[in-house]
Amino acid sequence: MGKPIRRKVTRRALLQAAGTGIVGAAISKLAVPWVRSASAQGARTMTIALINDVATLDPFNTYDSVALSIERGVYDGLVGFTRDMKLRPELATSWEASADAKTFTFHLRPNVKFHDGTPLNAAAVKLNFDRVLDPANRLIRRSLFEPISTVDAVNDTTVRFNLKAPFGAWLYTLAHPAGRIISPAAIGKGGDFVARNMVGSGPFRFVSWTPGQQVVLERNPEFWQGGPQVDRLIIKPVPEDASRVAMLLSGDAQFVHPVPNVQADAVSRARNVTLQKQWSNVQQDAQMHCQHEPFRNPLVRQALNYAIDKQALVRVILGGLGRVMDSPVASVITGYSVVQAGGWPYDVAKAKTLLAQAGFPKGFETTMWLSNSTE
Repeated sequence: MGKPIRRKVTRRALLQAAGTGIVGAAISKLAVPWVRSASAQGARTMTIALINDVATLDPFNTYDSVALSIERGVYDGLVGFTRDMKLRPELATSWEASADAKTFTFHLRPNVKFHDGTPLNAAAVKLNFDRVLDPANRLIRRSLFEPISTVDAVNDTTVRFNLKAPFGAWLYTLAHPAGRIISPAAIGKGGDFVARNMVGSGPFRFVSWTPGQQVVLERNPEFWQGGPQVDRLIIKPVPEDASRVAMLLSGDAQFVHPVPNVQADAVSRARNVTLQKQWSNVQQDAQMHCQHEPFRNPLVRQALNYAIDKQALVRVILGGLGRVMDSPVASVITGYSVVQAGGWPYDVAKAKTLLAQAGFPKGFETTMWLSNSTE
């Protein structure tokens, strides 16, 4: 099933005003963040309530979307995504790929400085990717950038990535929000500093992080794409759904994400509240280890797909804010193509037949690991 772009949308809606610019096969959901038109703290301050706190502010060591969305307000990548998931230039203004898709050369945007005054250059880009690739640093995003063989600083404004094998999707990998460029001066202060302080070149500068309470960002008037339309962001972790909604309705927050689907209709009718909808690029799905029995057998995997009433999940759990997937990826993702029109229907008889053909006429037992979200 396909998940909402929730955190992706959160980041985008959060930073779109700043001029800045994510991603999963079963049910695809509509993104449903809410924005209040009036600000509780003045026209230039926005309070944002998100579902989780962050564990680290190091994009190369971040795995959760909430933290990535916050980091995305401070950091730029070489390339990024537009609102409709198209590639766009950020710190790189142009690039070329070799015919064998093993060498990618990027030309950097001139006169860009990090928030600490350090200039952006090819050496800074190389340092960032050398850091994530060094196994001694134990950064969890190392696997994402594993295709890299070496990174060369050709000159101050040109950086070249040499890959271990042809990889046509390399630009999309670099556009991932984990692929942000950190100030080399900040990196020089060590991993603990990078984990607790953000020094990038993006639309907002880092002010403070009080774990469990808030992250504060301020406007970067020297942002290469123009300064944001708000002066200050106060981002608070609010795990309880009802509390986030209450903050929005009271005006204590101007942006909250996510809001329970069952409250979407009621909240959208509240005064001075805008409901934003767009199809997600993330999906909710059941992921199986295909190298382990019984999931090695495709008949078992097909049986599970027929055994789940996805339309009922969309109707009851998502409040109609979703649709059944017809592909392993959501429709907004580059490369999307329909695998089975209309998705896989709910057909218990067919599921039982497939299980019997796979050698499990009485079914089997397995353990499922789930998140602790309301849904």
